[in-house]
Amino acid sequence: MFPFESEGLCGYKDDKGTVVIEPIYLNAGVFCEGLAVVTGQNGKYGFIDMSGREVIPCVYFEAYDFNSGAALVSLAAHIDEDRWTYIDKQGNRLTEKEFALARNFSEDYAVVLKEGFGFPVPPRADIPKKWSFIDKSGHFATELDFQDARGFQNGYAWVKNNGKWGVADKAFNLVVAYQYDEIRALDNGSFSAKKGDVWVNTDFSGREIP
Repeated sequence: MFPFESEGLCGYKDDKGTVVIEPIYLNAGVFCEGLAVVTGQNGKYGFIDMSGREVIPCVYFEAYDFNSGAALVSLAAHIDEDRWTYIDKQGNRLTEKEFALARNFSEDYAVVLKEGFGFPVPPRADIPKKWSFIDKSGHFATELDFQDARGFQNGYAWVKNNGKWGVADKAFNLVVAYQYDEIRALDNGSFSAKKGDVWVNTDFSGREIP
């Protein structure tokens, strides 16, 4: 099914153009793992299934697609409040912990802000951020901290320290040293990395690929 808009409201049609879910939402996302994020007319986010049933009520300040059976949601009451956590497909919280900043689960781990402020924050009040990885119980999966980090793809995650990016495996071993200014994933499982003004394609041993 695909979202569509009619008179300022969103619903869903099937691939034949037949309306399956009437347009009653302010916004409607694509279906991921059987559920879609929608914005109710109260301005809050929730989730519906493919029959249009609201399986998780529209009560969240913000919400993101399900990934690995978990969804990132905001418990905030206003835009300056940083209260991120995770729920399962029944709407139950996976952890009682709340985070100032957090990212979606990917391959059973999520990147969260362990230390530092969320956004927005005046520059004079900001402190260096420390990111790390949690599992679905909310426990930190490693004692390592990172200046920045991205979720796992194909068993590897991009991690940053001392202003440079490297690559860690699922055991949080650094398999490619911190040496790149930017890193981008490629469809073939390798990655493209920038060092200075030069981009190179690299495998997970750090070997450049022609």
